[in-house]
Amino acid sequence: MKTLHLWLAILLFTGLALQLKAQVSLFHIFDNNMVLQRDKPVKVWGLAAPQEKVKIEFGSQIKSAIANKLGEWNIYLDPMPASTQPRVMKITGKANMVRFTNVLVGDVWILGGQSNMEFDLARIFHGDVEIHSANFRNIRLMTIPSSANLKPKKDFERINEYDSWYDRFDKKGYWFVCSPETVSTFSGMGYIFGRRLHMASQVPIGLVDVSLGGTTIEAWLTPETLANMPENSSLLQQWHEKVRTYDPDKDLKEKIKNWEIRNTDKLKQGLETSPKPTEPTPYPAYDRNYPGSSYTGMVSLIAGLTVKGIVFHQG
Repeated sequence: MKTLHLWLAILLFTGLALQLKAQVSLFHIFDNNMVLQRDKPVKVWGLAAPQEKVKIEFGSQIKSAIANKLGEWNIYLDPMPASTQPRVMKITGKANMVRFTNVLVGDVWILGGQSNMEFDLARIFHGDVEIHSANFRNIRLMTIPSSANLKPKKDFERINEYDSWYDRFDKKGYWFVCSPETVSTFSGMGYIFGRRLHMASQVPIGLVDVSLGGTTIEAWLTPETLANMPENSSLLQQWHEKVRTYDPDKDLKEKIKNWEIRNTDKLKQGLETSPKPTEPTPYPAYDRNYPGSSYTGMVSLIAGLTVKGIVFHQG
């Protein structure tokens, strides 16, 4: 009898898993409060069961497509004029429907680069004044979670990430309506750029922050682009050598040795010492500056997004 109950439980779990897998879903760049690009065909994509029919309803448009053998699908909406009217987008499959609310149509901008772009509004000159006046319901904010990856990622997780540098938690991977409560930890440079555009054009603005401090320009190029540029050969070789010779035990010993030197100097100066390292440096292949890794970890997962343009600050 116990064996029968076990098999029934397994069958029930398997059926539930298959049912969940068959449900239509969208990649996380699509969410409540998002902005869709005006005046261009807008690509929307996601997953469903293989060969499943997926339908999108937005405004007066109804579009459909059939998922491929891997369950991947994409649909293009016809070009639309800018609109401040909050609308609902419905995506329907055989087993379920996904519903996004408060969706606008305007201009979508990607914000890229290193720390000058990532630096948040609360810490720029007169940022406090900007925060208090940031009541712009037609500006929408999205921050992509930081990640470095060897192979191109297809999607990101929505997270509440702890920032040890500023000792705070930041929600990333969500579309937020711009307000004093949501803008303070967003890219200061990106917000000022978007606010000026919005005030001049009076159309909705969507800002997608894909910046990451301390990154080189090579980290943001595709691996294919890097491989086709002869001037990068020595850099690629250096990183391949780092990966080949990586020894976590040796790395940790070196970090402790450097820590001891630094803290001896701090003690002599009467300064507070830092905690002793207990973990080695992460595997070099997942370093944010491994050539191509910031692209494959952060940019590739929104590749295909219909946008107005890109603002990139590498300074």
